[in-house]
Amino acid sequence: MKKNAVLIACMSVVFAAFTGGCGNHTDTADTEENLPKDQTGTEAVMDTENSSQLQLGTAVEIPAGFKGQRSETDANAQLEKVIAEYYDIAEKDYADVHYCYNYTDLNGDGENEILALVMGQQTEGIDENVLLWLDEADQNKLSVNSVRQAFHRAGAPVYISSHMTQGYRDLIVSGSQNTANIEEVRSNAVPVSFEQTYVLLIWNGERYQDAGEGTELFSLEGYEGTAILTNIKSDSTGANYHFLGEAMK
Repeated sequence: MKKNAVLIACMSVVFAAFTGGCGNHTDTADTEENLPKDQTGTEAVMDTENSSQLQLGTAVEIPAGFKGQRSETDANAQLEKVIAEYYDIAEKDYADVHYCYNYTDLNGDGENEILALVMGQQTEGIDENVLLWLDEADQNKLSVNSVRQAFHRAGAPVYISSHMTQGYRDLIVSGSQNTANIEEVRSNAVPVSFEQTYVLLIWNGERYQDAGEGTELFSLEGYEGTAILTNIKSDSTGANYHFLGEAMK
């Protein structure tokens, strides 16, 4: 499949440095489209902020079969309360936890669900990052009982496949980015070449597979659907991710 590449920073770098950014509406203007193509067949990056992502080592591609969707602009007080209670986070530690989220419908019932990427490198239970899947029940009031599943160390973007297994859309999370002899490469100050991997998670009738049970993919060719959380940024300049307590104030 011919790909229109959208350059997005490596999540492992974002989590380690806490310099990631999330936010902006999910309307048509926020989709990753209509960028001019260069002679290699990939979309050219038009601003210096996104270009600087490449300096952190690598980028991943969103295939033409996926429509990019940015995370929500508004901080979510109910979601923040759930995160704080679910992981028993003290108020003094709120500033150490950041999150991004999107609304989605994984089972096609017309009801909103939430996929929230929570980042807390020094926070017990989160251990760098976790992807939370929540149902919006009880007249759109979230509680810890709304948490359906937690996917630890899942990278972004998160790809929601059009294909369904037992009534739920397959999930594809960004996995590791590997390189051989990385310490030698660093010591010699030469360019690092990474290989992006993904993990396909399917519904087994009761829950989604976790990362250890999923199928490792080395390409998204042949898959299609929606890519969410596509606006992770590599530096703190203009970063618009949300922090725990932002909406609860």
